[in-house]
Amino acid sequence: MSQIRLVADSSCDLLSLDGVDFVSVPLTLRTETEEFRDDARLDVDAMVATLRATKGRSYSACPNVADWEKAFGESGDVLAFTITSSLSGSYGAACVAKQSCEERDPSRRIRVVDTLSAGPETMLLLEKAASAQLRAVGQASAEGTLEMLGKCRGERKTQEFLLQEMERLGYKGGSVRIGHCGNAAFSLELYTELRRRFPNADVRRYPLRGLCSYYAERGGIMMGFET
Repeated sequence: MSQIRLVADSSCDLLSLDGVDFVSVPLTLRTETEEFRDDARLDVDAMVATLRATKGRSYSACPNVADWEKAFGESGDVLAFTITSSLSGSYGAACVAKQSCEERDPSRRIRVVDTLSAGPETMLLLEKAASAQLRAVGQASAEGTLEMLGKCRGERKTQEFLLQEMERLGYKGGSVRIGHCGNAAFSLELYTELRRRFPNADVRRYPLRGLCSYYAERGGIMMGFET
């Protein structure tokens, strides 16, 4: 079987994927005066600082149809993942690009997955697809929206709340991805506690890139895990 190209918008927090034909399609973050493209050249810390100092409106903008068509390439099969469609038009643009590419070359098979999520969960889907080259579907919530699970005071209570929620949702030691926006210390504490409780778990932590930092805000954590 020929290798499938994996494509995702930049909500996946990945710029490359070892051993795989992978393309990241940048979203952009905008204020009334500045624009930040979520690609390899983005200084995430500078972007977050600018957004915190901005008094006016800020918003994200999805890749357009041409961006997705370029990422899909001229030939071959593609499996694409997008940020939840409840937050962005990225999924819709990718679907239009898929239709256009398949009309030009009916032999192509392009699948677009609305992850109903962003960040670490999308990263896990891509890693699974890369290892097996299979279609994958993931879900954060039934509607793919960001939901408040609870409020905590202090890092210790927050950590314990997160771990309790993971176990409530069926976590038993699968893969975990922890993304943080300027909060390496807390992500390390969470990583350490997970490894203590689940010594064989594949747990990794990393700094969020532009799009997810925009939603998480400074100090925020995003986490995805396998049940």
